[in-house]
Amino acid sequence: MGSSFGGLFTLYAMFQEPGLFTRFVAASPAVGFDNESIYNFVKTYKDPGYPARLYMAFGGLEGNVSQFKKFVDHLGAKGYKDLKMETKILENIGHSGSKAEGFTRGLQWAFERPSLSLEPAVLKQYEGAYEIRPGFNGLVTSEEGRL
Repeated sequence: MGSSFGGLFTLYAMFQEPGLFTRFVAASPAVGFDNESIYNFVKTYKDPGYPARLYMAFGGLEGNVSQFKKFVDHLGAKGYKDLKMETKILENIGHSGSKAEGFTRGLQWAFERPSLSLEPAVLKQYEGAYEIRPGFNGLVTSEEGRL
């Protein structure tokens, strides 16, 4: 996870060492740095062979939003099947303000719990009173497909 040059380094790590991490969060990554050299690292990246997630956010008041969008489109066009990507332009936020919201939303998305749907009969099996510790019981019930 990183912001600005740290966000660029996050992308560099993802493209150069894809097995090192499976979750990546970049806020306002400096994708235009060094004549957009990040594109050279994208060329060598291949689907990692396991699920990976990338979240990138960018301030809507930053001067180079089009450069960010171009990079997002470039990655999306690659069609990586194992890389899920989410991006967001943060309205009314500049470069220095993108870190807080970008990191928060990024962590929430990168580590989002998978949705699970179970039959009511399966959930019913787990209903009942459970002793949490001596003298302290908890009651588990199911409602609307959840315990």
